[in-house]
Amino acid sequence: MGHALEISTNSADVLAVAANLWDEFPPLAQSAPVPLTIEVFDGRTATRLPSIEYEARSITITQGPENSGVADLNGGVGVIRVSADLTRRGPWFAYYFLEPIAYALLGIRHFTMIHAACVALENSAVLLCGASGAGKTCLAYACAKRGWSFVTGDAAHLVRRTIPPAIIGRPFSIRFRSSAKRIFPELTRYRTSIRPNGKRDLELDPRNLGVRIALQAQPGLIVLLNRVASIGKPAMEPVAIDQARNLLGEWILLGDSCLRSEQRAALERLLEKPAVRLIFSDPFAAEELLRSKI
Repeated sequence: MGHALEISTNSADVLAVAANLWDEFPPLAQSAPVPLTIEVFDGRTATRLPSIEYEARSITITQGPENSGVADLNGGVGVIRVSADLTRRGPWFAYYFLEPIAYALLGIRHFTMIHAACVALENSAVLLCGASGAGKTCLAYACAKRGWSFVTGDAAHLVRRTIPPAIIGRPFSIRFRSSAKRIFPELTRYRTSIRPNGKRDLELDPRNLGVRIALQAQPGLIVLLNRVASIGKPAMEPVAIDQARNLLGEWILLGDSCLRSEQRAALERLLEKPAVRLIFSDPFAAEELLRSKI
């Protein structure tokens, strides 16, 4: 997300996985890199799902006695130690070890993490917030098909030390459930694949779908999604700030009290933007309503 991560490792496989994940992100900040040491040892380990433990000051990932990863959130450093066979399974290693540790370290230093999709029109970003299945990605893609820039489909990063607030996304990948093919016929030519967590999804580069992307934008509107089975026209209603705060702040769980206070302070600056609830069925009709509010 435009902020440096410095990986020290004895494995070319690790560097290849990291490059596949992040090579397209340009530098956006001059801050010191977050250090992550990854030691890879020869050998094979039994295939089992890792366990992950979240504490205020650390995140620990373990897979049996051999493989582990730790993010020291207060110290701002991470260490991963895994067998070579895991790093050769690139997507699996990335999903269960590299990404959780790296994103936690980057997030705790630079961002307030928000569970939201984001699209932008003329650099004014709309955060689309809601639980899994609320229609965030489909609405974001419907907007992008009509000329908006796609910023992120699921994880928005509110930069803590910028005024006015800035959102950084992950625009180089968009992930759909297979049911999205019923809404967007052009997706039917793509095959779903099984992700490392066992879910079958459609993961694509938005640029291959002919839509614009943007790495960052300034938030202009916060939208809490309420997707219903059938409604004639979409509708908007104002949302109490406490409701928006509770939803957007659900990931402020990590770090010591000082770090959490920094995250909340950034969120409060974001909450100065208007917040509404969008009740909709058809994402294209919802796009028209959103466009009229920007």
